[in-house]
Amino acid sequence: FRSAIITNGAGSAGVTTYNSTDPTQLFSVLGAALVLGLIGFLIVTPVTQAALTTAVSNRYLDRHASLGQAYRSVWRRLGALIGMTMVLLGIGIATAVAIGVVLVALVLGLSLVGPVGAVFDFIVGIPCMILAILAVYARLTLAPAAVMLERRGGYSAVVRSIQLTRASWW
Repeated sequence: FRSAIITNGAGSAGVTTYNSTDPTQLFSVLGAALVLGLIGFLIVTPVTQAALTTAVSNRYLDRHASLGQAYRSVWRRLGALIGMTMVLLGIGIATAVAIGVVLVALVLGLSLVGPVGAVFDFIVGIPCMILAILAVYARLTLAPAAVMLERRGGYSAVVRSIQLTRASWW
């Protein structure tokens, strides 16, 4: 379909037509999706993980746990959570750049070694990149817990997460 009609449920008064052939509309939709994704990644996910860590810790220690109390404790550690998120964002950007370099190398390999070498590169390269991304993610998943439970700063929490997952990162 080349176009879609989006309504707000109020009949024809709130009808907006989206024309998929107009690149400015496409870029605005992609930009909005990028902004929402970044908000989710940079704000919602760390705050939710930290609140959940606090609530689970309190219940494990047989303390009272409520939604309000969990988010109040997150509010008190918000600076450290923001620092941790910025460190993780830097690691994510570095990982994306590394993946881009590998993909460029794979494409250049296609032109240098021919189709057989390129197929081999993709069969080996893509799974290795996926495993590397999963390994980095697994190593960094305990950073919000280190911020909340061990009262660490942003960088220190990331280092602690790596230390905690060193022996068994999966």
